[in-house]
Amino acid sequence: MSDIVITPADVGLVSAVSGVFVQFGEAVSAGETVYLDSTSGKYYLADADDSAKDSVAGVVISAGGAADGYGYIANGTGVVLTIGGTTTAGQVYVLSNTAGGIMPESDLTTGQYVSVVGVGDTGNKLVLGINNSGVQHA
Repeated sequence: MSDIVITPADVGLVSAVSGVFVQFGEAVSAGETVYLDSTSGKYYLADADDSAKDSVAGVVISAGGAADGYGYIANGTGVVLTIGGTTTAGQVYVLSNTAGGIMPESDLTTGQYVSVVGVGDTGNKLVLGINNSGVQHA
């Protein structure tokens, strides 16, 4: 898989919205995708290979956090992020099978759950448009 290579220090909001303050259940870095664990109420790294972890709740935008630490995620549709990695304008990006990763939709393989994270924009930006289909790629 060719995940976006993200530089956490370069991740940030472009559009004029604020992040959502959350508690992480494990160590995370800016630019990684997370899901909400309904039992603990904490956020963990999302993963396209695991139906229990395939529902993207947002993208970490704070400097990251340790297990049980707090930070911010972006989760609104149309929110523009500087993703800290190279994106292609018009390319659809989805949850990766690497925990927390984001990859081009064309890299999905059989059995992975399809969760759209957003669409690439000019200037290495990502326009969020989270869609957790719950459907496995054929």
